[in-house]
Amino acid sequence: MFTAPVAGTYQFSWGSIGNASANDIFRLVLRKNGVSTSLPQARSYNSYGSEYPPTATALGYLTLSQGD
Repeated sequence: MFTAPVAGTYQFSWGSIGNASANDIFRLVLRKNGVSTSLPQARSYNSYGSEYPPTATALGYLTLSQGD
């Protein structure tokens, strides 16, 4: 969780490494004040079974008010 100390535009990046079976899908969504943002989702699809864990990364910018 992050709270903006001052108003401005902030860069966020996020990622994951999953532990799943084949054909599982992971979706990571950045939320602002509990609401999904328009930033892209980080998605990962594991089509290789348990040998290769699914990974996902994303980067985006959000303009926040102080306290967001």
